[in-house]
Formats: sequence, C-alpha cells, structure tokens
Amino acid sequence: MPSSSRKKKAKAADFSKAKLKLGKGKRPADNVIDTSFKARSIVLPSQSIAVEKDESTPLTRRKLSFDDLLAHFKHYSAGTRKDAIYSMRELLNTHPHIITSSLSTLLASCVRLIGDEDAHVRKALLSFFAWFLPLLPLEDLRPHMPMLLLFTTSAQTHIFPEIRVDAVRFLDIFLEVAPDCVVDGWWGDGHGKRVIDGYLGLLSAGTKYGGAEGPAQATSTASVVLSRGNYRADTPQSKLVVLKSFANFLRVAIDSQQRTGTSSSTPSFPTWYMRRSFNSQQALDKFGELFHSQPPASIVMRWRESLDSDNCEEDFICTAEEFSGPSSGIWGLEDLVDPLTGLSEAPFMGTEETFAINLARSLHGTLLATFLDSAPTLFSPSVNPPEAEVQMVASIFSIMHTLFCALFQGQDLQDTDTYDGLRVLLGHITGYFPFTPAHREITIEQAFQGLNIAYCELTSLLVQTHARLHGNPASRPQSHVRNGAAGALATRKRSMMPLALDKKLSGQLQRVGSYVTKLLRGHSSFGANLPRPVSSAVYLSLLPTIWTLLDQPVEGQDVSALVLDAALDHALLTSSTFAVKKLTVELVGRVAMLDSEVDYQGHFSLRSSSPDSWDKVQEWVMNLPRVLWELGSNDSSSSEVIMRVLLCLLKRGTCPSGILEPQTLVSLCTRLVPFFTINHPTRGQIPGPFASLPALPPSSSHLTDARRLALDLAATAICAQSVPSPERCTDTLGWAVEEAVRGTKEQDYWEHVVDAMPMSRYYQNEVKSPL
Repeated sequence: MPSSSRKKKAKAADFSKAKLKLGKGKRPADNVIDTSFKARSIVLPSQSIAVEKDESTPLTRRKLSFDDLLAHFKHYSAGTRKDAIYSMRELLNTHPHIITSSLSTLLASCVRLIGDEDAHVRKALLSFFAWFLPLLPLEDLRPHMPMLLLFTTSAQTHIFPEIRVDAVRFLDIFLEVAPDCVVDGWWGDGHGKRVIDGYLGLLSAGTKYGGAEGPAQATSTASVVLSRGNYRADTPQSKLVVLKSFANFLRVAIDSQQRTGTSSSTPSFPTWYMRRSFNSQQALDKFGELFHSQPPASIVMRWRESLDSDNCEEDFICTAEEFSGPSSGIWGLEDLVDPLTGLSEAPFMGTEETFAINLARSLHGTLLATFLDSAPTLFSPSVNPPEAEVQMVASIFSIMHTLFCALFQGQDLQDTDTYDGLRVLLGHITGYFPFTPAHREITIEQAFQGLNIAYCELTSLLVQTHARLHGNPASRPQSHVRNGAAGALATRKRSMMPLALDKKLSGQLQRVGSYVTKLLRGHSSFGANLPRPVSSAVYLSLLPTIWTLLDQPVEGQDVSALVLDAALDHALLTSSTFAVKKLTVELVGRVAMLDSEVDYQGHFSLRSSSPDSWDKVQEWVMNLPRVLWELGSNDSSSSEVIMRVLLCLLKRGTCPSGILEPQTLVSLCTRLVPFFTINHPTRGQIPGPFASLPALPPSSSHLTDARRLALDLAATAICAQSVPSPERCTDTLGWAVEEAVRGTKEQDYWEHVVDAMPMSRYYQNEVKSPL
C-alpha cells in the first residue's frame, strides 16, 4: 500500500500546476541555461584608448599588423587561420621590407600549420609557400630548412592520409627552392632519409633496410591505409602526387650525388655506355673528350714526316710542341684531348650503393603492381587513356630509369638480384612495347614516346649488365686489308662472338632495334607521310641504346646493320639548322674513329660493315664542309665540333690505315674552299663564312679561337696528301686561305704554319690564283 500511494502522488505531480506567490515572478523552466556571469573588469587591449598606436606600422586592408596575423595563425577557428595566411601574403607583398627582419618569426609560425587538420588552411599555406619561398635567397633560406623539413616529415607520418599527401606537396615546393637541403643524407642519416621513409610509407613499399636483414618489410604505417570521409590516400590522384614527387626526389638526389662524386665539367656528349668497349676508364675519358678539349697554355704547330709501312707512301703527320715564340698561346693540333673525369664513373659507392640496391628491392613490388593496374587502361586499343594514368606510368618509368641507370652505370656492380629485378619488371612491360596510343593526339604521343625511350635505355642497360655479369667480354679482332676496284678498304677479320642472350632478352633487343630504326627514319606510328624530326633530348637518350645495338649483335639477327644504316641516313638528312645536327656529327665521328683507337676492344667495326654503310660515311664526310658553310657564325659550338671531327679524321690518314678514301680527301679539300673565299659570278671575290667566325682577344687564350682552328683544319687537309701537284685541289685551298687571312691578325699565324710545313717552298714559289 505505501508504495502504491507514492506512485499515485508521483503521477499527480507530473500534471500539477505550481501556484504562483505574489511578488515572486514566474519560475524559470527546468531546462533553461544560465547565461549570467560576474566579472570585476573587461580588458580589450586592441581597443583600449589608453594605448597610442604607431601610425607607421604596416597594416593590411583589415587594419591587421604583422603581429596580429601571427597571433591569428594560432587561432582556434580554421577560417581565421586561413584568412591570416592570405592577409600575410597581402602584407608582405605591399611591404616587402618586413621579410628581412621577421623571416625567422614568420617561418616558425608557418611550420606549425603544415600538419593543420583543416584542408583549406593547408591549401592556403601551400599557395603562400609557393609564392614566398622562391623570393628568398638560398643563403637566407638554408638555415631554416631543417625546421621546415622536420615539420614536413612529421606530417608525412600523420594519422590522417590527406595530411600525409599534402606533406608531399610541401616537399615539391622545397625541392624547387632548396633541393640540396631536402636530399641531404638521403642514403644515410639526414633529413633526406626521413623523407624517403615517408614516401615509402605512403606507397606501402616498406621502410626497413639493411643488406643482412633480408627483404624489405612494411611497417605499421605502410601496411595500413586510412580513410576519412570521401578522401582516401590510395586513390589514383593521391598516388600520382606521391609517385611524381618521389620520382623528382630521386632524380635530384642522384644528380646531387653525381655532382659530389665527379668533376663539375660534364661532357655534352656522354660516353659512359662505352666503358666495356675500352681497356680502361682513362682511355674512355680521353675518347669522350676528343672533340671538347681545352686548349693548352702555349703550343704551336710543327710538322714531321713519317713513313707508313702499309701503303709505302709519305704521310705528313701533324704534331704540337710547346714553344715560346711569336705564336705563343696558339691552339695546336696534337693536344686535342684533355682527359677529364665525366659522369662515366659510378655515382654510387659503398654505403650509397647498398642503400640504392635495397631501395630498388623495396620498390619492386609497388612499381610492378602499379604498372599492371594501369596497363589495361593506358594501352587500350579503342580510347586514349586519361591524363592521370599516363602521368602515373610515366612516374614509374622515371623512378626505374633514374635508379637503375645510376646502379648499372657502375662497372663493379655484381648484385644479381638487382639485375633480376629489372629483368622481371621489363618482362612484364615488354608485351605492350612499343607503346602506341589509340588515337592521334600530340600530348599523348609525346608522353608515349618518352615511355618508349625509357624502355629502350633500360633494355640496353640490361643487356650490358648481362654481358658483364655473365663474363662475355668483347674481343679485339685482327685486321686485314681488302682491296677492291673502287679503292682500298681496310677491314677487320673478326672472330664473331655474338652475345649469349636467352630467347626472351633477345626478343626484347630485337623489338628495341626495330623501334629505334623507325624513330631515326622519322616513321610515325600512324603512318604519316611527313617524317618527324628527332629532338636533341630524344637523341641524347637514344645514345646508349644505339651503341648497345651496334656493339652487341644478336645471333641470327641483323639489328646492328639496320641501326647503323638508319643512324647514317639520319645524320645525312638532318638539316644544319637543327640542334640535333651537332649530336649526329659527334656520334658518326666517334663511330668512324673507333677502328683506329688503340684502347678500343669492342665488337663493332665500321670497316667490317656493309659497303653501303662505308659509302655513306664517305658521303657524310664530304657533306660536313657544306654544314660548316651553312652554319657560318650562327652556331660556333657546332662549327667547332665539326672542325674537330674533320681534324681527327684527317690526322688518322687515308685508307688503308685511316678512314678516308683518297677521292674523299680530294673532294673534302675542294668543298672547304668556299668556306674561306668565294668567287661570285657577279660580285667577284668575296670572303666566306670564315671571316664571320668569332676572333678572341689575346687575353682569352684559354678559350677556343675558331678562326685558328679553321686554319689548322685547312693546313691538315693540305698536308694529308703525300705529294702535291698543280692539279691537286690543295693548291686551290691554300690560295683561298691566303686570300681569307690577308690583312687580318691571323695572317702571321698562317705564314708561320706555311713556313713549318714541308711544302712551304712549293706554296711560296708555285701556287698561283686558280680563280
């Protein structure tokens, strides 16, 4: 009963109305919130009338000073933080003098926003850094880079994936403004190592290294993919951001390693891929600098007579000796080679190489999986792929190209696992090569061409590494003389030792040879009538592949002959105004002189090539004077290379000991005449392009004097023939040079050369104007 009565009273209480007492007012509701407060005083410093403001303080349009904006950087509202970043840019753009005095304070406040949880704040900071950091001198920014990288690498391991991806975007900005600081210690214990760990964590590629630790293992960060809302870190767009940034980081890191480990003088024509074909690295360096040497301090041309036992004729060989006379500081003919250390040496040694090998192992699975996921869409036969897919695969190829090229360029690399890793990667890619878009579109075609070039170079590295690892050295062939009706042609009797490749690798090389041949001939994938020229960048990238195809013939295949024929045709047909012309001259010139190199031990020999290729080389030599005439003074570097190539070919002599046929030498001398003096039908005798070549002042003796180099070429061409006669074209060339230098400061130099020549008396007494 008591409990029942209590329940009845409780039910009645719910519906009872409280009685109001007189003067007490209405009672508040039970759920009302008490907003009353008590305070003794309210302090508003920014609005106090007791503080006098400095009218000279720089302010934004919203009347905010630099200190106010720094305070807003720490505001609890994300909108306020974002507006403070935009206002800071406005303030610094209007009052740039603030930057110098407040740089440390500003960067210390900005770095805390790198890992901000609001996407709009991070986007505003990215825009601010992209505008602000390039304005700073590197020496002012360098002391603050450790702090910037510390917060950025911390953001790379943040729990939210969108913050980790935005940290990669910050790294892209830092790589542009201070690349050496970002990659510092990337293989050791610096900031670069922590950056790589962050990259691998985002790519789920593993972050554990060490030669004795076995394969790389993924950490907890790398093995878990977090999602937040509609954002996922494993979307194609996010993975593309990471892959592109990582490819750029590797490229900068390895370039920095090459600059540190080698000379600052980088050859414009790389020859590292020919290392296996020479006895030593010093011999390759000498051959690489053959057309780019620096002039000695003081040399002059001297001439000596030597007897060639092969043809029993007198040859005049040009030499240079030091002397202190009136021609001191003149460029000579003999010391054309100044051995320099180029990029042919391996950029990795010791710890760096071990780290790079382990890095390649860690990335193997990620690169292969990403390519296989993108391949069906990228190489669809019906539609062109999306731009994101093309860029993703291009980033994969860039990572492979940068890392494996740096590893395989080293002659001491004996890691078969790295070789097998690259072979597996290329094996999965080979089925799609050559890469061709479904429909013709210039941007897609250019991207696919880049993929094709990268595949070709990686395949050439694989073949060269295969030969080095499997002990298949090239043999130095014996030489013999072959006489014919057209003239004597010295060739080599070669003991054929084709590279022992398996069927799969041989098929890859065959595909590469077919693609390179079509590319050099300008054939388009869509069968266009007009051939497409090859750019200088593409040609430079093709050089290792071309040499591999020439020097590594495959059993039962004629790839070497096809590539040589295509390269010679390309060198002949390329216009003199194209930038790639200089590279074609260097390539054919080096190929032509290999047979006469004492330290060369490669398989390729121009003398054992087909008669058509030999004739094309002779035609190419006779075409060089026309290229010199067309270039004039427009491209002095190309003209210098052409003259050096001709000088070296002339110094090697004529057949059978040299590469030039006697009739080629006669035609060469005749075609050099207009370069010095032109006999115009109506205007009479006018100077040739020789007069427009730059003449250096006496204080620039350490540079190349193009005019004296041209005179050296003419003197060598004149003396290349054994016994001069009035019917010889050398008489005309000698007269043309004398007319060209008459009254100039080069006249004394030419007279000194003529006096030193064995035929000087003949030229002084017998030569008359043939015009």
